[in-house]
Amino acid sequence: MTAPHSKQPSIWIGADRDAYAAANNLHVHHHGENFGPAGQVSIAPRQLAYPVRGRQGLIESLLTAPPGTVHVVCGCGGSGKTTVALAVAAEARARGAEVWQLSAVDAATFDAHLRALAVRLGVGIERLRLAWSGSVGDAPDLVWEALEQRTRPWLLIVDNADDLGLLAGAGGHVEDGNGWIRRPPTPGQLLITSRNQNPEAWGAWVRLHPLNVLSRRAATELLLDRAPTAGVEAQAASLGDRLGHLPLLLHQAGLYLSRADRNPPWPGVPRCPRTFGTYRIALDARLNELLDSPAGQPSHLPHHRATATWEVTLDLLAKRRLGHTRPLLRLLAHFGDAPIPYTEVLPYSALRTSPLFQLQHGEVPPRCGGR
Repeated sequence: MTAPHSKQPSIWIGADRDAYAAANNLHVHHHGENFGPAGQVSIAPRQLAYPVRGRQGLIESLLTAPPGTVHVVCGCGGSGKTTVALAVAAEARARGAEVWQLSAVDAATFDAHLRALAVRLGVGIERLRLAWSGSVGDAPDLVWEALEQRTRPWLLIVDNADDLGLLAGAGGHVEDGNGWIRRPPTPGQLLITSRNQNPEAWGAWVRLHPLNVLSRRAATELLLDRAPTAGVEAQAASLGDRLGHLPLLLHQAGLYLSRADRNPPWPGVPRCPRTFGTYRIALDARLNELLDSPAGQPSHLPHHRATATWEVTLDLLAKRRLGHTRPLLRLLAHFGDAPIPYTEVLPYSALRTSPLFQLQHGEVPPRCGGR
């Protein structure tokens, strides 16, 4: 979707024009907050620039899931949740489905995307304004009634839905199924990406798909896709091990090396890492600098720090009254890779219920473990 040309408004017509108008010109009162213009909004999924590695089984499972189901791809920040959703979106659209992608990264963005979706579904601007203001009807009901009218297969993606409060109905919870997240009618499917991996928070009618880090092979392929001239397979595998096989870090490292290879250094300026091996060595001394470098990101996109993804998770934990998490992790970071006694940090009940430790009732955990 592109903005209307100031001198040729007639070339930008139809649903795109109405969605743009809804996102930019509609000032409404929603859940007690007054959101202003959201700027230009597109709810079309973006195209992936590289092959998806290590997630083919999950992608196919989501594509063949029965209509009328809700799926949540969940995992830590940087695990590749959005990448999976975009891969599903591309294939679903190739198979003839209508596909829309909404971002729930914050309240204002989610609100603007919902309004744009409503207009794309054929809701008039005036009816939209009345529903959002609460004068006539309920906004979630309005959107879902419009979705129920679709006869073609469709896929609705809600990306970055980490704050479940944005998805629930007023005063309710997501599992109630009467807010923005509901069981879709038969022609459609709902796919959500979120850091929240708690089944109780989503409800029994939502299926969760937890994402882990990539396999060693997939991590190696991801690096070679982005920086094919930075070294041989064994060197890429070694760097992947150092980065923990986490997709976001691998992606940033690969783009950094690719851009460094295309841009020779200035005379007299120390050379930046240009191979998998030198990048791995430099990580020990320049971790944040390398991971947050703009050289590791597409030049046409806003600069996002790789390490910021963990800050988002810590902010979410603080909102859930777990504000001690950040200072505790900072304290533990001072120990580096030294063994830390679990029993001094975590209560036995937490160790016993966690699948990470797999303790039987009455079993005593080892006093020390890795970081």
